[in-house]
Amino acid sequence: MDFRALMYFVQVADAGSITRASVNLRIAQPALTRQIHRLEQDLGSRLLIRESRGVKLTDAGRRLYDHATRILRDVERACDDIKGLAGSPIGRVVLGIPPTLCPVLTPPLFEKLRAEQPRIELKIAENFSSGLRDWLSEGRVDLAVMTGPVQGRKFGFEPLFDEEMVLVTTPGTVAAGKAVDADALASLPLVLSDGLRAHVDKFLEPFGKKATVMTSINAVETMRLMAERGLGATVLPRSVLRGEPQTGIVDLTRIGENGLYRNVIVSWLAARHLSITVQAVLDTICRVAETLRSRGIFALADRQRHRAKTTSRGNAAHRLHPDDAAP
Repeated sequence: MDFRALMYFVQVADAGSITRASVNLRIAQPALTRQIHRLEQDLGSRLLIRESRGVKLTDAGRRLYDHATRILRDVERACDDIKGLAGSPIGRVVLGIPPTLCPVLTPPLFEKLRAEQPRIELKIAENFSSGLRDWLSEGRVDLAVMTGPVQGRKFGFEPLFDEEMVLVTTPGTVAAGKAVDADALASLPLVLSDGLRAHVDKFLEPFGKKATVMTSINAVETMRLMAERGLGATVLPRSVLRGEPQTGIVDLTRIGENGLYRNVIVSWLAARHLSITVQAVLDTICRVAETLRSRGIFALADRQRHRAKTTSRGNAAHRLHPDDAAP
């Protein structure tokens, strides 16, 4: 199998069009078409279906695409690793991250890498935790920030922080100065994503309660806006709302006496050697996370002067580790 033909095939699949791929690759369309035909002949399977608006993958094409992306990425990793031995880390690292944490972690991570490791190219891929685990297994991402824990020995990981999940309501919806208990939470009409609903359900289950879900929305900003306008309460990670308390538009309330937390980790495929470049990004992620954690953006605190309702009874936290992270 010709390596270049494999690369061309991935480019065509990503572009969804031979014409667009030829422009991206800066090669003539007939030459690109010949490479794809030769690949199909070598494999004895049709890989692409030509349509009026482009191409789509056949079943064989989808299987080859999965293999090809892993192969090409492994080759790229190998080249970057060897080049890094001769100097500072160099190359591309693909980081998977949940949508809720992307706005929090990505800007300071890019800033620090640009200052300390300018030869590293960081690519961000958003997904929920279950999807990120699949991407790690398939080699589509090098590292993933996601909800822990991970099961078995398939993945290596480093803990980053515990993040508090808080109730978001219009001011005055719940009693001031008190945490919301299971009865009160179950009685509120909620706007929740699928992942956040798993957190709430696990919190309510020991009390024999179920969440009153008014609607399910997998869009954090929409959930926040609906709570702000009084269309329903919601539950969101604390860091998503780091600027909200100062506005006075919403109240943030602790869930349960000791808070409801999710454990956030950075993980990688244990069987894959971490290159110098990936290790540099991993170390930077850990340092950035520690800086943010020390600033208190991942949990409510009684000493903070904002409208969030908190209590500080007890030290034990109610930590949940669902398979899916909140979006």
